[in-house]
Amino acid sequence: MITFNIARWHAWAPGLASADDWLQWSRNPTLLETSDAAPDVSFLPAMQRRRLGRMARMAFAVGWPLTEGLGRVPLVFVSRHGETPRTFEILRDLAANR
Repeated sequence: MITFNIARWHAWAPGLASADDWLQWSRNPTLLETSDAAPDVSFLPAMQRRRLGRMARMAFAVGWPLTEGLGRVPLVFVSRHGETPRTFEILRDLAANR
């Protein structure tokens, strides 16, 4: 059997950014409203921020706080399908041109 411990965690959803927010939500879980909100990634340089899609912003927003106190830790966001909304838009445009 494989065992593991979770030393630290961080999560984000529209309206749920802190551990207290998540704890409160877990006591009375409800379906979250659909939102185009994206988390704050102002800790990244502006040139990097402007190129990030929503999913990448989410990944960095939850990963970055977990590196606190660890010194310099490189973070890389990789998706098998790229940025899904961009991919969908490209495919939709290709289909419309046929």
